[in-house]
Amino acid sequence: MLRLAMGQFDLEYWLGKYSVPIRRCPVPYPNGDRGARRWVLESCPWNNHADSSAFLIEFGSGAISAGCHHNSCQGFGWRDFRFSFEPGYDPSRTESGGSSEGTKPELSITNLADVVPKSVAWLWSGRIPLGKMTVVAEEPDLGKSFLTLDMATRVSDRGARWPDGAPVPHGNIVIVTAEDDLEDTIRPRLNALGAVAANVDSIGLLVRDGEKDVALSLPDHLPQIEEAIIKRNVILLIIDPLLAFTGGRRVDSYKQSEVRPLLTRLASLA
Repeated sequence: MLRLAMGQFDLEYWLGKYSVPIRRCPVPYPNGDRGARRWVLESCPWNNHADSSAFLIEFGSGAISAGCHHNSCQGFGWRDFRFSFEPGYDPSRTESGGSSEGTKPELSITNLADVVPKSVAWLWSGRIPLGKMTVVAEEPDLGKSFLTLDMATRVSDRGARWPDGAPVPHGNIVIVTAEDDLEDTIRPRLNALGAVAANVDSIGLLVRDGEKDVALSLPDHLPQIEEAIIKRNVILLIIDPLLAFTGGRRVDSYKQSEVRPLLTRLASLA
């Protein structure tokens, strides 16, 4: 039985009881709620991110919020977090006392006075921003794939320039392609363009899941793609074509209501 304080869930007692690793002890959370406190965790329980991205927030009302800033962890909350540590806890049940267990959804509200303005960082100045999603859209067979390989070549080659003479940030590239073969198309094109092939990786179309291979899809495998990006210090991710990796029947490419959430997750990953 968990100890209660003032009729509310005792979060500090619970953290100690289940030895939840804490990176930074609670500090006031500046959201206008004077009683709110925020913990930074050593790692998140969902994808093991250990870069101060996982957090717990206890609001003055007693409601509790948990999360991780990584896109692959979006959708998880306090009840999922508690279930990860507390044996036998049923995250689907609603406790008496309403929001005292954090079951009431809490909006994330940012006061614009607390936002520090910053300039857009560019991969190609005025055309392709860093940390954002850029869509190359045109009719078939006009060279979109070749264009993205030209971009990859310039990024792979230290000291390269864009066609307008602007400098190119040097870095690693990951290509996800469903249209062209690596051996007879991608690598020969990169060679012809003068790419540094050692700086370019390709993610295959099949993902090993236990004893079987499943098709790579953005709805299912964004966490793995994010892990590959971080591990390789990738500056440019090329997905060609985007709609080949929407998960088939799970995302109807003709429905904005289904495509937009996927693109939002992809942009958040960037």
